Amino acid sequence: MTSLTDTITPLSGEEAIRVLADTTDYQNRLPDPAELRALEAGLREATASDSGLAGYAQPGATADARGLARATLLHLAATRPT
Repeated sequence: MTSLTDTITPLSGEEAIRVLADTTDYQNRLPDPAELRALEAGLREATASDSGLAGYAQPGATADARGLARATLLHLAATRPT
């Protein structure tokens, strides 16, 4: 059985963007305000603690959509509930 990381790593940039879009669209609903606050807190925590995402949170950082999508997928895979 392959791990999610092994599946995500070889994705092309365009594939990573598509998979991230599909992942975020999976539930197809808007979060309520409490969920939005939790999502924002989770995003701040992820960019502070995950070296793959931290560079994107720096002032003046230029974001490459392909790299950011891959880093986000890897973070989600590493922090998903089991």
